[in-house]
Amino acid sequence: MPRTSKISKFKILYSNLPPSERKLPIIKIGGKFFTWEEVYEEIRRSTKLKDKILKELEKMGVI
Repeated sequence: MPRTSKISKFKILYSNLPPSERKLPIIKIGGKFFTWEEVYEEIRRSTKLKDKILKELEKMGVI
């Protein structure tokens, strides 16, 4: 599956979350927990963590 598809799936899922849910942790990378909001920002900004986050979310079955 192309990375663009993963990003699109995540954005659709994120946009349907209630605001209170977005503040909850979804993933742990390198000993740090990331909330939905933080993950969204990492993906939006296309940071170094973006690919790692997308891979983990896919492995978890989230996207």
